[in-house]
This record gives sequence, C-alpha cells and structure tokens, in this order.
Amino acid sequence: MRVAIVDDDKDVTGHLAAALTGNGLSVAVFGNGAAFRTAIARNTFDAVVIDWNMPGENGIEIVKWAAAAIPDPPPFLMMTSRSDEADVVAGLEAGASDYIVKPVSVPVLSARIMAAVRQRSRFVQRSAVVFDGYTIDRAKQTIELHGNPIRLTQKEFQLAALLFDNLDRPLSRSYLLSQVWSAVAGVETRTLDVHISRLRNKLGLGPENLYVLQTVFGFGYRLSRFVHEDR
Repeated sequence: MRVAIVDDDKDVTGHLAAALTGNGLSVAVFGNGAAFRTAIARNTFDAVVIDWNMPGENGIEIVKWAAAAIPDPPPFLMMTSRSDEADVVAGLEAGASDYIVKPVSVPVLSARIMAAVRQRSRFVQRSAVVFDGYTIDRAKQTIELHGNPIRLTQKEFQLAALLFDNLDRPLSRSYLLSQVWSAVAGVETRTLDVHISRLRNKLGLGPENLYVLQTVFGFGYRLSRFVHEDR
C-alpha cells in the first residue's frame, strides 16, 4: 500500500515515514501542497495524510482541489494540531475521510489509514467476485469468462485482479509495478506493457465483453466498464 504524507515539519514526516515503512507501507513525503500536486499527476496513492498549516496552499485547499479535480480520489486524512470543533467540521466538510489531532501514535495512525482505505474500497474482498461475464476467484487465483477458464500466469492474475479492484480508477505504471512486482528489483515498464497486452488478448477486454483496458498516456492504465452511447 502506498501512502503520501504532506507536511512541512521534517521531524514529523521523517519519524512517521520510517515507522510506517516499518509497518509494511510504502511512504512518499511532500513538504507542501505544490509538490504533492505534481506527484499525484504521475503516481497513484492509496491514502494521503495531510497537515492543515503549510506554506502555500493549506491542507484544506488541497483536499478540496483533490475532490474536484481527481476522479475517484484516494482517502485524505487530515492530521493537524488544530483541535477546535469548528476545525474538525471544516476538515470533514472539505472532503477529508478522517480528522486526526496531533500528536498521534504510529499504531493508531496506521490503523486509521487502513480503515480509510477499507472504507473507500468499492469491492468486498470475497473469494469469488463477478463482473458481468467475468468471475474472479481469489482463492484459486483463476478468472473465467462466461464460465470458460482463462489460462493466466500468477503475475497476470495479480495484475488483472488489481485492475478489476480499481475499476474506473487510473493507476500509474509505478503503482502497478510496485503492487505486482514488489519483490523484484529493476523491473522495467516494458514488462508491465507486455503483461497489459497479454491481458487484453487473453481476457478479451473490449466492448464486446463490456470491459476495456485503456492506456492513460503519460501515466498508466485504467480498466473501465464499456458504456454504449445512445444513438
């Protein structure tokens, strides 16, 4: 899971980044909203922990921007020393998924990040999930199309399941590589592109099967349900 921390306090971010990484999370740190805006245009994050008071745009402004500008944005958790009831209300009304008053222990922060991600998830992680003609069985790591099994390698299954789990959500190349090939160093984007091409062919991803795998140029890929336009 990839988490962004947006805070100008280097002591806080350094401590949290080290501790959350130790808990198995992948953490990226940004000292202001402008740096985060640039990063999220190229990368995918599962959750964002953001301070209120920062140079330039404050955390509330960034949360509002994300809600308006990012399709299906990740959950934002406000983490700030501002504890007035009016501030909590303002943060949540701006679009934050959670509001955390500093100081906070790492186990509590980690638990609240995980809770926000679970709440955001569109799909319940069941053994078998059906997407129209596609049936994804996680226990067996198999995918069927209209009842016909499709032969997939382990990596192809992991990539396909990740795309279906994030239906209609653009996923960056770096995110896909980190989630599917996390244990392999030096994997090139060409490896991902080849697997994407194989999935299109093996799964028959196209209008005829209601799901299309699109290239988001300069960013990554998005699996979407095809919608027929009325003539």
